[in-house]
Amino acid sequence: MEKREETRREVLLEAIAEGERSRRDLVYTSVTPEDFAKVATRAGCRATTDGSGDTPHVALAQGQRAFMARLSARTPGQNLYSVVELQAELTLTQPVSDAAIARVNSTMRFVKVGRIGSRAVRIQMPLVLDGGVMAAWLEHSVHHWLLNWRECERQLQRAAAPTTSRQRSQCAELIH
Repeated sequence: MEKREETRREVLLEAIAEGERSRRDLVYTSVTPEDFAKVATRAGCRATTDGSGDTPHVALAQGQRAFMARLSARTPGQNLYSVVELQAELTLTQPVSDAAIARVNSTMRFVKVGRIGSRAVRIQMPLVLDGGVMAAWLEHSVHHWLLNWRECERQLQRAAAPTTSRQRSQCAELIH
């Protein structure tokens, strides 16, 4: 009887040794502009690469939202980059205060807002590929970017809402 138990144990060990926990997928430590354009297209964006200039970039759009992916940290001698920075410029209907921008930056984990004018801001989110990432992570990051961009826009529009109606009502109360 002892022989049977040993045989069963060996078979069980073989089955465990041959199995895999997950499917295999490519891991990216750097991408070309064309690679990132393909990933962004799979994430539901329209993408056009532009390698001209010092910094290659990919022009992206989803619906009416146009944005840019700037690639940096180039691998020497190759068209490979290990940092992709998603950027969008947003023009608000009203001027926004530095305090409002600071509030938005304190609530967003990876997305940062910077002023480029009294009513204009640049929203940015870096994707750092050091250590390797899968294509699914890149696609998820594009979706995360779009969601956070909308949230930044909502928060900044609320913060920049006109206050003239409150000022008028206070003046009206003083007159009566």
